[in-house]
Amino acid sequence: VTAGTLSTLIPEDEKYTITTLKVVGPLNGDDIRFIREMAGRDVSGNETEGKLVDLDMSEASIVEGGGDYYEDYNTQNNIIGENMFELTTLKSIKLPMNITKIGWFAFSGCSSLLEVNIPIGVTEIGISAFSGCSSLTNVLIPDGVIEILPAAFEDCSALCDVNIPNSITKISESTFSGCSSLISIVIPSGVTSVGDYSFEGCSSLVSFTFPEDLVSIGNFAFYGCNSLKNIILSNSVVSIGISAFSQCSLLEGIVMGDSVMTIGDGAFSFCSSLASINIPDGITSIGNAAFYHCSSLESLNLPDGVTSIGDEAFFSCSSLTSINIPNGVTTIGIRAFSDCN
Repeated sequence: VTAGTLSTLIPEDEKYTITTLKVVGPLNGDDIRFIREMAGRDVSGNETEGKLVDLDMSEASIVEGGGDYYEDYNTQNNIIGENMFELTTLKSIKLPMNITKIGWFAFSGCSSLLEVNIPIGVTEIGISAFSGCSSLTNVLIPDGVIEILPAAFEDCSALCDVNIPNSITKISESTFSGCSSLISIVIPSGVTSVGDYSFEGCSSLVSFTFPEDLVSIGNFAFYGCNSLKNIILSNSVVSIGISAFSQCSLLEGIVMGDSVMTIGDGAFSFCSSLASINIPDGITSIGNAAFYHCSSLESLNLPDGVTSIGDEAFFSCSSLTSINIPNGVTTIGIRAFSDCN
């Protein structure tokens, strides 16, 4: 009934033996600290003897008041605060239905966490909120979430299914980096940018739907996605970042729209299965090592607008037997075509 009194309702000799807990009513900093202790972490982040694995707060609410729940963090109304359940023993958690935000590092390092509900009404998922939740397999992100901040799901290595709601307009840096079990993902049409390292190391990613409004693909965005086979970019894409698709070893074909103006250094390096690619007319330069060691690439037509070819741009493209170099090319970099048989 009263915030701050949870510790009076659970006998001290049972505190570290309880594995399942449902809480109904208001929870302040004192109550969250007590729950943390039951779930294996104290106010300083040290381990306790707690064994709590299933926590149901669906009929609870988080309110201001009480002491610190972790270091110098206090509770705020209707917010899962920073580091609130970091490194705890939780496997399953049902969050209060009226929360509006999940804070930075809220569940970071919860390596046993299998499932979590994100209620309708949440608008923001904080930096590294679920990073290192290596047992988390599925996440349902409700409509209304406006922002997923950097590294929110980084190194969730068991995550195989995730939905991105239509309310999202960008994929932040490292959002799904290291999600090595993620097989496919559909990005809503309103997303305009895919950030640096956003899907880096998603080694099981076979299918990726690029949205209609996408403008930019960040540096290392799909680096090491070595199950990705084909890429069809929308006509709105303007720039492809440094090493954006580097080390995508099964990538066979790429279709780029005419609006692409920039292909970053090393963008398709070590794409050893790449057999075909169209270079849009708007491209004026081929970056350094852009197609380094694309050993299956056999032929290539460069558009008339290309004026420079960077260092090692086609280095070790050992199957390349035909390439046209436009008359307007004034610069060909060091070892641009070295080891092209």
